Amino acid sequence: MAYSCWKINTLIILFVMLFSLFVIPVYAQSQKEVFDISKGRLTQTWPSKDMQKLLPSLSVDSGQSVVDHLLEYAFQFKGRPYCRGSKGPSSFDCSGFTYYVFKKIALKLNASSAAQYLQGTSVDKEDIRRGDLVFFKVRNSTSRVGHVGLVSEVLPGGKFKFIHASCSKGICEESSDALYYAKRYVGARRVIESDHSSALLKE
Repeated sequence: MAYSCWKINTLIILFVMLFSLFVIPVYAQSQKEVFDISKGRLTQTWPSKDMQKLLPSLSVDSGQSVVDHLLEYAFQFKGRPYCRGSKGPSSFDCSGFTYYVFKKIALKLNASSAAQYLQGTSVDKEDIRRGDLVFFKVRNSTSRVGHVGLVSEVLPGGKFKFIHASCSKGICEESSDALYYAKRYVGARRVIESDHSSALLKE
């Protein structure tokens, strides 16, 4: 009987050791990036190889801001096709694209461009920053929001570049002074308070 108890105890110890050495590290590696809202930065436990095949991953650089991470991730989808109603990752419509990339930093945007226009805080064109959302009117409409993009670069004179899901080009970067978008610009909203601080979401 004493021998049996010793054998059982030995097996339990071996099991615990194997669990600690193999199961816990594998589980940890399967986890995705976590966004620490209170510190305004991304912390990372490396994603599994299977997850890396499905989604682009962000490079880990503690010196990068939240907006840097967001735009780095957004540009990894450049060239993906446009598809109405699609929220990625193989194709997107305009609001599906912004919804998808903001989800990477744990910010949940509304489903449509018009509904996203109700979130965050309004920003004057002269005060636009990288990471802001910019909105445009529907074709043949005087005011109705029908398109959204993500500001990627601020230019002099209240101009900017933005990455978005274009009906004809898919995910691409364009300039606000392009005639089509200059005529249809509605406004900008800020859902990230600053490059290094917490997020603002007001519905």
